[in-house]
Amino acid sequence: MKTKNLIKDISRIHGYRIYKGFLQKTPYWSPARRDDYVFRHLKTTLIRAYEGTEFYRERFQSIGFDPNADFTSSAELSRLPILTKDQVRENRDLMIDRRFKFGSIEGQTSGTTGEPLRMLLNEYYVAFDTAAIFRQWLPSEAMCRRRKKTHSGVSPDLRIRFFCRPTI
Repeated sequence: MKTKNLIKDISRIHGYRIYKGFLQKTPYWSPARRDDYVFRHLKTTLIRAYEGTEFYRERFQSIGFDPNADFTSSAELSRLPILTKDQVRENRDLMIDRRFKFGSIEGQTSGTTGEPLRMLLNEYYVAFDTAAIFRQWLPSEAMCRRRKKTHSGVSPDLRIRFFCRPTI
């Protein structure tokens, strides 16, 4: 439990740095730059899955797919078999990339659609998830601070009323 809390604490700091250094800039990217970024990172993910997990290596080989050579556009994703939650539950250990296991924490879905799905989340995943939360909430916090400075706390911006905690 102590290690899990330490990883979460480190991830919060790392997540804030990702938010400040990266995610604040991405809304201003051109569509071409965004598409290139998504493609490159998707290809990296497929290559890591192929090289680092028995499950994906076997699945990719069974359909003759080598992400290093065959993934040249996002249209290639249609070649990949659909993955179900039951397959994840049955093959969880075969899906773990041992290169990223150190520093990972166990997470799970809420189970609202059935049985919860357990998974390992590495520190970078948790940090990026935290960064995405910062990207969503910090602008609304800034609006709240501006609201407090307005005359009698009244603002015509309805988003402020939705996002801000009441000030007393």
